Amino acid sequence: MTYAQSMQCPRCKSRYTQSVKMAYSQSVRTGDSGYQSISEFGKTLEPPPSRSEFGAFFVVAIMVTCATMILLPSLSEVVEIKWLSGISTFDWPVVVASVVLGLIAGARSAIAAAVHNASVHAGEMREWKRGVVCRRCGHRFQRSRP
Repeated sequence: MTYAQSMQCPRCKSRYTQSVKMAYSQSVRTGDSGYQSISEFGKTLEPPPSRSEFGAFFVVAIMVTCATMILLPSLSEVVEIKWLSGISTFDWPVVVASVVLGLIAGARSAIAAAVHNASVHAGEMREWKRGVVCRRCGHRFQRSRP
């Protein structure tokens, strides 16, 4: 199969095809005020989103910190751990332990997002860049390598 044949839509056999990246960039319009809008067709061609490393860190850190601040005092009544005994309200050990656990969980979440972006998302982006869309019927397909 030649390169020219691979650009033919397998569904409608049209040669009116374009790379997904180019078709997406043409569907994004920037107005005079700097506001960007995108057509409905362009929304179907958006590149795969990456995971936010900072957002994941903050959300997980705050959730784990709040959860441990609430659960640690009640856990201290059930579990026989020496340093937990005597904790019944929001004492400094509870606050410190909650913040430390939150930061550890947040850091782990940020690292997982960074690893995902470096491996899985990078592959998704390569596939997206290889994508071709038929401008006649809207079918998306992968360009075959010459």
